[in-house]
Amino acid sequence: MVLDERNPVDKCPRCGEEAYDHFGPGGAFEGDPIGRIRVCVTEEGAFFHSV
Repeated sequence: MVLDERNPVDKCPRCGEEAYDHFGPGGAFEGDPIGRIRVCVTEEGAFFHSV
């Protein structure tokens, strides 16, 4: 499931900000994001943020 930044999917446990996408542990990301992104990696997976 891919959502955009207008529809945040989860709150990041590392930084506390809303993430526009989240992949659980062992998940893989393949894409071509427009603009800059920040990725927080935790035990719960990777959380993607727009910068």
